[in-house]
Amino acid sequence: MRRFSSLSTVLLAAMLLGAAACQASAAALTDLGMKLERTITEYFPHRYSIGFLPDGRLAVTNSGEIAVYDLDKGGVRQFTFKLPDLYKMVVSPVGSYVAATDGGSTVRVWDAMTGELAREINQKTFNFTGIAFTPDGQNLVFCAENPTHWVVLNIPSGELTTSR
Repeated sequence: MRRFSSLSTVLLAAMLLGAAACQASAAALTDLGMKLERTITEYFPHRYSIGFLPDGRLAVTNSGEIAVYDLDKGGVRQFTFKLPDLYKMVVSPVGSYVAATDGGSTVRVWDAMTGELAREINQKTFNFTGIAFTPDGQNLVFCAENPTHWVVLNIPSGELTTSR
């Protein structure tokens, strides 16, 4: 039998299963030797991405929005960020940035501590299909469908480096 030791895994499983499956999932988790600590009761019909911020808060995407939850306060929604046609979301491994692309020409970066939009990039010649933070959390790398086209955004300065 496989055992999971991470509370993050338990919370993630509870989040993905949703409120309707809480009792069944709690029993299944108990069988695996885990305890269900907390369930977020909002219903998410279309979850596209999910990730933890370095401080333990949870970011979840739904149709056109990213919701950031404070799990220490019982799964209370802290911020909501909007991006029509949300395609992919990533969270910074350091700091509090959340970034997303619409799969088209837009990439947005928010500061999840303040809820403010930190940067927005629109490049009409790209269709951004991949995004990732550098390990230091200061730069966001995004690429287009054509693998030779990429952009690096330094978040603090707003400076862009592009390949062509």
